Amino acid sequence: MNKLNIFFFLILFLPACNNPEDARPVDINPPVSGDYQQGIYILNEGNFDWGVASLSFLHTETQEIDNLIFRDTNGFELGNVAQSMSIHGDKGYIVVNNSEKVEIINPYTAEWIGRIRIPGGSPRYMEKISDNKAYLTELYAGCFWVLDLENEVVDKKVDVSGGWTESMVRLGDFVYMTKQREVRDPEQADQEILKIDIQSDKIVDRVTMPPGPSGLVLDKNEKIWVLCNGGLIQKEPTLLQLEPENMTIIQRFAFDNQAATYPGNLRINPAGDMLYFINGGIYAFEITASQLPQKPIIDAAKDQIYFALDIDPENGDIYLSDAIDYLQRGLIYQYSAEGSLLLEDKAEVMPNQFIFWRP
Repeated sequence: MNKLNIFFFLILFLPACNNPEDARPVDINPPVSGDYQQGIYILNEGNFDWGVASLSFLHTETQEIDNLIFRDTNGFELGNVAQSMSIHGDKGYIVVNNSEKVEIINPYTAEWIGRIRIPGGSPRYMEKISDNKAYLTELYAGCFWVLDLENEVVDKKVDVSGGWTESMVRLGDFVYMTKQREVRDPEQADQEILKIDIQSDKIVDRVTMPPGPSGLVLDKNEKIWVLCNGGLIQKEPTLLQLEPENMTIIQRFAFDNQAATYPGNLRINPAGDMLYFINGGIYAFEITASQLPQKPIIDAAKDQIYFALDIDPENGDIYLSDAIDYLQRGLIYQYSAEGSLLLEDKAEVMPNQFIFWRP
C-alpha cells in the first residue's frame, strides 16, 4: 500500500477505533465444528467499523479453503478489525483491535472458549512469555499490556512514555518491541526499539530508530532486523541490523536504490538467512548481502495490492494476499521460495495474516 493510501485510511477510519463493538450474533444454525488440522488459518481483517472480521482455514493437503469458520462454528461474528492471531499450545488467540478484546478459540475446531477484554484499549500483537503470561502491544494508550492467560484478564499496563507499540520478538529473557509516536503525531519523533526484561516487565534499554519502525525478525545469528517504513511524514525507509545485547546498530540499508513506496511485512525464512518484505512487489534479501535487492522475486500487477506476507516455517513457501479494493473478498496466493505460483484462491475481506497450524 502506498503512503497516500495509508494516510487516507488512517485519517478516515482510525478515529473510529476508540468505539468498542461487541461481536454481533448472526442468524444461522452453527454446524458441528470442523476439523482444522494440518493447514493454515487465514485471518481476515474486515472493513473498519463494519464488525465483519472473519477467519478462514486452508487445508494444505487438499488445497481447499473454508471461509467464515468462526462465525459458522460459534454463531456470532468475530468482531471489528481482526489485527493478529497466534496459537500457543491448545489455544488460539485472536486480537480484535477495534472491539478491544482478544478472542480465544480451540484451534482444532475453531470453537470459541474465552475472551480477554482490553477496556479502553486498541490492541495489536501478542507475544507469549510463559504458559500463563503474554505481552500485548497497543495503538493509543502509550503502553503495552501484560496478560494473565490463566484467568483471561489484563494483569497490568506498562507505560512506555507515550507512543504506539507494535511488533515484538523474543530472545532469551528479553522481548524487543517497536515503538512509534502516536498515529496523529505529524513530527513522528521518538521512534525506538525497547528492550524489556520478561521477569520484571520493565524497560531496561532502548535505542532510537528512523521513522516508522514496524517490523522485527530474528536471524540465525541472533541479530535483530528492523524495517522502518519512513512513517507518515514520508522519510526515507530504512532496513537496519541490531545487536540485541548492547542495543547498537550494526548496519543500515536505505531504500534510495529502489522505487520505494511503503515497505512493510518484514519476514524471515526457516533457515534464518533470508529476509522478505513487501514494497509494491515481494523482495528477498540475504542477510549477508551488501545492498538491497534491485528487483522483486514476485511482481505486483498494476492494480494488485499485496496486503499480507508470511513464510511457511517448514518449507519456506511464500503466502501472500491481495486486498484488491479493501471492500470485496481478497485473493490469497502460495508461491515456492523461488517465486513459482502454486495456489490461488479467495479468502474474505482484507486477509492480513497466515497462521501455520500443524500440531
